[in-house]
Amino acid sequence: MLDLKADLLSQMDAAQWCQDEFEGWQAGINMQCVAAAKHERGDARPSMSLSAQGQAYCHACGYRATSPVGLLMDRDKIAFKDACRILWDRYVEPLVTSSAWVPAQRSILANPYILGLLESRRVITKATALRFHLGWDGRLVIPIHNEHDFCVNLRRYDLLGKFEEKIISWKKGFGKARMWPLEGSGPAFLFEGEMDTILARQHGLCAYTVTSGAGIWKQDWGKLFQGRPITIVPDLDTAGIAGGTRRALALKAFSPDVRMVKLPLQGDKANKDYTDWIMKHGGSATALRELALKEKPLEALAASKMIETPNLEPFERLSKSEEINMERAVSA
Repeated sequence: MLDLKADLLSQMDAAQWCQDEFEGWQAGINMQCVAAAKHERGDARPSMSLSAQGQAYCHACGYRATSPVGLLMDRDKIAFKDACRILWDRYVEPLVTSSAWVPAQRSILANPYILGLLESRRVITKATALRFHLGWDGRLVIPIHNEHDFCVNLRRYDLLGKFEEKIISWKKGFGKARMWPLEGSGPAFLFEGEMDTILARQHGLCAYTVTSGAGIWKQDWGKLFQGRPITIVPDLDTAGIAGGTRRALALKAFSPDVRMVKLPLQGDKANKDYTDWIMKHGGSATALRELALKEKPLEALAASKMIETPNLEPFERLSKSEEINMERAVSA
């Protein structure tokens, strides 16, 4: 179980929070106690010392708090998770409000036509829609949650084929590349795109994707796969093969068993990924595992000439907060 409070405090600026929440705050100057209403005779004089780490002590009533989390809980009379969510949203990264995705979840469950299309066009069942909290707002809504179950983005997929862009993020500033989902153990399968990943998880594979397409890879993501067998399943187009190759080569530093499987498909625009293979060519999770076992680690690259991808951009690196989150996800 990840320690939400420790993770939050390691990433937020507690001194900035003190400045934002307590007018005129400076270390060494007393503030009005958040429990002043309970003071004898209504004494409201500033009596609470507040450190730059957000630790508080009231010299009048003995009130104590060890962090901004406890102070916020006591001052606003809110629950622990709600206090952490407020602080995370303001001082770590912006979160998607529940009012943006909960109605979308209710909408899809009340819409048998869309649920039918989801199954007929993407082979994704209602049970899987419930498992991944999928929604509907004119596009299929895929909530992206971080390791603390805070919603950090909504990936919105064009299920009806009505829009120019097939998949978009919720709003500007929420489209940061992420590894998703973070949970899972054992042999891993890395796909290109949320829809294939959801379907593969439905089939019992421990599937992952990067929420920004084939062209992005941050080298430290490999920590999530430390020592685990991993099979990369790229889309069969130029971008997919190039991205899959970069990922395979990067993951060699984290696992001795890295394979890249080329699905037995024609690599054209309409027929290139795991879902196509399942729907049109009788593919299955069992068959994918068998394909992976037939390939010796990384030899599939040379055999299919996938390795010939010149001019690849350098790897990106994670920010400090992303490194902390990835390390905690691995430890979980």
